[in-house]
Amino acid sequence: MHFLLEYCGQIWVNSLRNEAVRRILSQPKEWFEKEDNKTSNLTMCLDRNAEEMRNLVGRFAGFIFVATVIMVICIIWGIVVCWKLTLVGFACVPIVYSMTRAFERVSILASSLGYSTKDILTVFSLLLFSLSNVNAALEFVPQISSSRDTARRVLRLTTLPKGFSHEDEGKLEISHPTPLKFTNVNFSYPSRPNKLVLRNLNLTLTENSCIAIVGPSGCGKSTLASLLTALYPVTSSQIGGASMLSVGGNDIQKIHTPTLRSLISIVPQQPTLFPSSVKDNISYGLDPSSPLNTIHNIRSAARAAGIDEFITSLPEGYDTIIGDGGLSVSGGQAQRVVIARALVRKPRMLVLDEATSNLDVHSAEQIRRTVKDLLMGNGGQLLTVIIITHAVEMMEIADRVVVVDKGCVVEEGPFLELMGKAGGELRRLVMLEGKDGYDSQ
Repeated sequence: MHFLLEYCGQIWVNSLRNEAVRRILSQPKEWFEKEDNKTSNLTMCLDRNAEEMRNLVGRFAGFIFVATVIMVICIIWGIVVCWKLTLVGFACVPIVYSMTRAFERVSILASSLGYSTKDILTVFSLLLFSLSNVNAALEFVPQISSSRDTARRVLRLTTLPKGFSHEDEGKLEISHPTPLKFTNVNFSYPSRPNKLVLRNLNLTLTENSCIAIVGPSGCGKSTLASLLTALYPVTSSQIGGASMLSVGGNDIQKIHTPTLRSLISIVPQQPTLFPSSVKDNISYGLDPSSPLNTIHNIRSAARAAGIDEFITSLPEGYDTIIGDGGLSVSGGQAQRVVIARALVRKPRMLVLDEATSNLDVHSAEQIRRTVKDLLMGNGGQLLTVIIITHAVEMMEIADRVVVVDKGCVVEEGPFLELMGKAGGELRRLVMLEGKDGYDSQ
């Protein structure tokens, strides 16, 4: 029975975990900014807390069942042997005084009603045996108390509401993310509603162009990428009535979010490799049945990212294991694998968020050459590219540089033109190289 209860408990907890994960994945990004919803807390809840629930069901439930059955059998048996003596015995349970009185009553019954010593001892043995099981069950009370809080945390995740996220509102499917237009956009993060990150920002991006977004740390550069991929809602309640972000000529709130994200790929500052093959790392996130999930398309993306030659030189080629426990690769090689992962989806827009900031000079130069090749169409597809950067060389390859400061656009134009402006914002930032974090990788 213990094995059966453990098995049933595991199935039950697994079903709770699956339901919790489904509901967690449907929540908007702002939901994860709350303290209770931090990744570490969610992981602990689904792992350790859920396991505590399984132990409660597998061990305690079985013990309670056995103890209850034994107690009921003993009581029934005692009533059959001598029901009056059994009731008297129950009367003695609450307090010691009652127990003393019970022995007195038992003596009277034994002498007046003619019960044998054997009957009396049998009844008391049965009552004591049943009470011993109850006493053993009481040892689980502290565990029940802690498990109640554990269960509440797990069950909270399984009852999260579905369909209330802003990501579920849009229904319009588009094929081009351009022109991209920010109009008088003001934005503050839900966790800091009183601190504006973007202030009356206006920015336009046309198809197959490349812009570099620069500015001091904390000026709102990466926030633009978050809004562009609908990680946060752009609503009048947050940004003020006249604010609007349009993608492909349509209000972003009306666009089907999965469709929007399928058109945009982001290469983050810190490359992430999974402990799997190179092929799996590049195709990560693609549906197994997707027509894009083919070795031909994977190799095409790797060539566009300038990493195919390196991969084919590995002992097992695209089947070589990299990441934790696998073959070590340099920062530049890891970043180009991530770029290949972005390109394998055949996006129409590529966002590079500080893609060279943590790389050495040689690796950064490799990434710049890769981006230049992509801009010239050498990857077999035309891309609209947004480069969020501090590196001067990355600014130089862009058609236009947009300088953002304190949440708004303060200057924009070709790199050389802006650098030629005496007292210009870009020139000032570059001249402060080494002080405000700008570099010349």
